Amino acid sequence: MMPIVCFARLYALKRNLTCSETSERLSVLCDQGMLLPSRYHDIMTAFETLMRLRLRHQSEAIQNGNSPDNFINPSRLGHIDEAVLKECFREIDSIQESISKEFLGGEVQI
Repeated sequence: MMPIVCFARLYALKRNLTCSETSERLSVLCDQGMLLPSRYHDIMTAFETLMRLRLRHQSEAIQNGNSPDNFINPSRLGHIDEAVLKECFREIDSIQESISKEFLGGEVQI
């Protein structure tokens, strides 16, 4: 989730936004036209999916008497969650590419 959080922070700083929550930052960036609505939807879907997987993992750890952490073993995921996780990683790759282009090159529409 950190690449998405960092993406939202960087672009919020660039736009002088004062909001502090990732989903709110992304929403405002979309409202301001900095983020295309389709891209906003894809990023939010990835963010929410990763958050859901993390919270489910932490809940299971607590139920099993273990300390919750953020490490999710992909081999313990079902086929659907594994496929969704791969799509999330594709979106994160795209986000990182946008950051690289934006802050190392010229203006691009995200």
